[in-house]
Amino acid sequence: MRLEETEYAYFFKSKANGFYSGFSKKNISGIKIEKDIRLIFSLNKFSRLSLAYLRQTHSSQTIVVKKPGVYPGDGIFTSQRDLILAIRTADCLPVFFFGKNLWGLVHLGWKPAYYGILDNLPISFSRRRDFIAVCGPGLRQCCFEVKRDFLGWDKFSPFISSRKNKFFFDLALFLKEKLYEKGFRRENIFDLGLCSFCQSDKVYSFRRQKCSERTLSFLARF
Repeated sequence: MRLEETEYAYFFKSKANGFYSGFSKKNISGIKIEKDIRLIFSLNKFSRLSLAYLRQTHSSQTIVVKKPGVYPGDGIFTSQRDLILAIRTADCLPVFFFGKNLWGLVHLGWKPAYYGILDNLPISFSRRRDFIAVCGPGLRQCCFEVKRDFLGWDKFSPFISSRKNKFFFDLALFLKEKLYEKGFRRENIFDLGLCSFCQSDKVYSFRRQKCSERTLSFLARF
């Protein structure tokens, strides 16, 4: 997976041709989403931009949308070309899904993971083998310190390690294993490997900076 840097964002290339996808740089605040998305896409000379994004609630809710707007939940999918999808993160993982007739973004923090957002993907099991999934920038195991009570949660305990009496959660590995269990092929699951805490010069980290700004992850097919 290769990142291509522009003035306002990092775009990445995958086997999923025809998509524009990536995440914003820190000269974008992620607060005024519509304005920021317009800046990101301004260099691509698209004459008309339509945007759908989430009012995120750290839930298990996903939605399939057909038109621009603001929608509740933590996963947003569409089959509409020319519609830009966007989510906001500052340590949670943005997860990109690319399919022939459906594509989308999931905001994956520990709460959506715990509540089962990956059980609510609007992708039929038979089609998941053909989907590509990409894990974007967020907290990695090196910096995702959690409390001891995480050890008591069966779905998380296999993904927790300890160092110097501290506990660290590997949310990216949790994601990869759960997607594989749910019918995605391992060779179609990619990870940018970018830790928001370690590389806070590139993306926002609430744990490190206690910031109100957010990294925008975006996905569109034109």
